[in-house]
Amino acid sequence: MICRDEEEAERVAARLAEDVPVKNGAKGETEEFGDGVMVLPVSYTKGLEFDAVLLFDPSEKKYPSDNGHVKLLYVAATRALHELTILHRGELSGILAGKASQDKHLKEFVAEPLTKVREYEKPVRTKKEQMQQRRVEGTMDMAEREYFGPRRIAAKAPAAEEKPVIRPAASPAVRPQTETVRGQQAKTVHRPQTGAMHRPQAETVRGQQDMATSPAPAGKRPGPEGTNPSPYAFGTIPENTSLRVRGHAKGNHAVRWVKKSRSYVEMASMYGLMRITPVAPDIIRVSFVKGVTEKIAATGWMAKAEEAFSWSARESKSVVEIAAGEITVRVDKRSGAVSFWNRENQLLLAENAAEPRVIGEEGSWVFFDWDKKERIKAKGMLDTDFLDVTLNARYISFGGKKHRMPLVLSNRGYGIAAAAKNTVLLCDIKTYGQYLYAEGERQLDYYFICGEKPENVITRYKGL
Repeated sequence: MICRDEEEAERVAARLAEDVPVKNGAKGETEEFGDGVMVLPVSYTKGLEFDAVLLFDPSEKKYPSDNGHVKLLYVAATRALHELTILHRGELSGILAGKASQDKHLKEFVAEPLTKVREYEKPVRTKKEQMQQRRVEGTMDMAEREYFGPRRIAAKAPAAEEKPVIRPAASPAVRPQTETVRGQQAKTVHRPQTGAMHRPQAETVRGQQDMATSPAPAGKRPGPEGTNPSPYAFGTIPENTSLRVRGHAKGNHAVRWVKKSRSYVEMASMYGLMRITPVAPDIIRVSFVKGVTEKIAATGWMAKAEEAFSWSARESKSVVEIAAGEITVRVDKRSGAVSFWNRENQLLLAENAAEPRVIGEEGSWVFFDWDKKERIKAKGMLDTDFLDVTLNARYISFGGKKHRMPLVLSNRGYGIAAAAKNTVLLCDIKTYGQYLYAEGERQLDYYFICGEKPENVITRYKGL
């Protein structure tokens, strides 16, 4: 509790001590700082931080509207990390109650978050290091070309003459066929007989509608085996040092290549490979790995659709769009940021365009643009257990419990399920960034679930 001066702090601490244990911070060096209720004059709080702060009676008399008291109230109000409450009687100070003139407004601007100065520094390398760097970049470029284009043709020595091998008669389901490979001796290979159940996969064209499968609506799908090794229980408040994204430079997420298959759409950038998988008309899976030579791995939860439904994908100069019925996903090709739109073409959620995602040594981050008025809640163990994390930061994984995906629900009609098996942290504090962090995960993976009501989202979440 922050009071105006030492006299008021002494008086308030004495009254509070009648009901609850109180530490009187006005005593200065004779009082220890720790957990519990502490009463301090505002002049003692500079440089300190608390989980929750109650600002006691900031009246016009105590804080008149001048620059000196503006700074004093600023110090008091910014001591709270998560919650700030103002308790007053009579006339509230005009600094808080009045409207600031336009010339005193802070000008908002879009900055590149989390960008380190060393990103713009030109590293000094020796000639040997420069040659090694060129070899690495050349290898990565060839691997990328192979992934999206034809394979390299490797020269092979002429095949040695083989003696005829007597094989048993083929079964009715398998028949021998003869293939002639250019530059090699003709060989006899055994291929499965083509029938009604076999259909060669054809390459889809831009904008063509495709078929996928969606999850079965009934029953609860078993997830990965084992327990979550995280040391943090659901709802634990993180330390400030845990909220800062450390040790990385901004990546280039601009989309360079787009590849569509029957089950998903893949997009490659200089930073890595992203896959958008329509799991159902109302569920989209977003996966990302750093580096185009890496592959998207299974997580233990649903990797792709299991029941047939129709979805389409198209590409323009600036956007890749995937329409799955209830959800339309748009990927900005310049920034690589993903945005989610409902059937009425209303924006539900978007990744941060300045820096959509980061894969580091410690784990993976995905950054979102949550609105100030949006209410965000994390689902607990029970269907009726919800933790409000709006403008807050909490661990939302279940340390020591059986593996389950953390689920975040929004009052805008959607949910986000993080496919992670360790610590998951949600931060909705703009000072540190708005993100989901998965510790130890080198593959970023989450499901976006569309549903008008929370119970609809939870039902679909259980099917994953």
